[in-house]
Amino acid sequence: EIKVETTLEDPMIVPGDNKQEKKENSSDASTDKKQNVPSNGKKIYIYNTHQDEKYQGGKTVMDAAVILAGHLEKKGYKVVLETNDFNAYCNTHGLTYNDLYTVSNKYLNDALVNYGGFDLCIDLHRDSVPRAYSYIKIGNKTYAKAMMVVAGSSSNVKSATKISTTLTDMVNKRKNGIMKHVMTRQEAYYNQYVHKGIVLMECGSDYNTFEEVKNTLGIVAQGIDELMKKGW
Repeated sequence: EIKVETTLEDPMIVPGDNKQEKKENSSDASTDKKQNVPSNGKKIYIYNTHQDEKYQGGKTVMDAAVILAGHLEKKGYKVVLETNDFNAYCNTHGLTYNDLYTVSNKYLNDALVNYGGFDLCIDLHRDSVPRAYSYIKIGNKTYAKAMMVVAGSSSNVKSATKISTTLTDMVNKRKNGIMKHVMTRQEAYYNQYVHKGIVLMECGSDYNTFEEVKNTLGIVAQGIDELMKKGW
């Protein structure tokens, strides 16, 4: 029932969700197929290395990926959501939570081959910080704070830093304070060496409501659209 293209024919965005919740996700992620938005010819891949990271109320980063994908599809992008179950793959192959970047690496490479590459790949996560550091109120709305994270040990650190910094500025230009400063973790890789267009974003924390996350992703999608139009 997910309208955007996924890597599975019958995706289960949140393990254990019922059909009604899937319908809610589907309506949130209505796409250019409904809107008849012309394609701009650019492709974006969205995945979640840590698929079971939850927000208040039980929604996960996979649900957040659906929302972001829906916004981008409406702007003319072909978006592919990764909906293979990474945790199930770990269980089947004797891997642990610490091996999840190895698992996401496998599916990332599969997607790059199967779809002929992407203009941008987004690994969407959730942070784990106290409530005071996880939201901002602008006008009458509260937004989940987001942050770009760069792998300092990646061979593509320059391109990841450029994309992350540019996107941060473009989002904050619209709603100042939604994006935190870009963080670089020197000893990390985050699969960013696989492709120059791979970035990692943390949106909200376990203290954020899903409504706050949705508010932020709407603005983030505007920033991504500007980034893609101007180039990186």
